[in-house]
Amino acid sequence: MLNINYGDNKPGDPFLNRDGGNINITDAGTYEVTLNLSIAGNYSYTLKKK
Repeated sequence: MLNINYGDNKPGDPFLNRDGGNINITDAGTYEVTLNLSIAGNYSYTLKKK
């Protein structure tokens, strides 16, 4: 089985890092997470609090 893990090593940028750290959420609540996987190797994400 293939295990792929992406996280964020630099929270100031929107890019995901393979085997990166957990994405920190400082405020409790419900969030919409949008992943952009359209550019190979430059995956990014956005978080929007609902």
